[in-house]
Amino acid sequence: MQKQITAVEAWSSREWWDHLEIFVRDHIQQFVQRLLVEEVTLRLGRAKSVRRVAGSADTGAQARALHQRRWSSGDLGRAG
Repeated sequence: MQKQITAVEAWSSREWWDHLEIFVRDHIQQFVQRLLVEEVTLRLGRAKSVRRVAGSADTGAQARALHQRRWSSGDLGRAG
């Protein structure tokens, strides 16, 4: 009489680790994504894709100032 092998017994150790790695990677990615969305929302004071109310903020002046400051100081291409 042959012993029946269950599905759990049929999986090798490598297969278990592969499935566990995929599971953990997916959950960590979802966790980090949620953290990033919360951080962006907190920093912007609104959801990432929501437009600002007209006249509520300077339209690009901060970005232009940063760009001009980097070009004039020679910091272009450096991290920071």
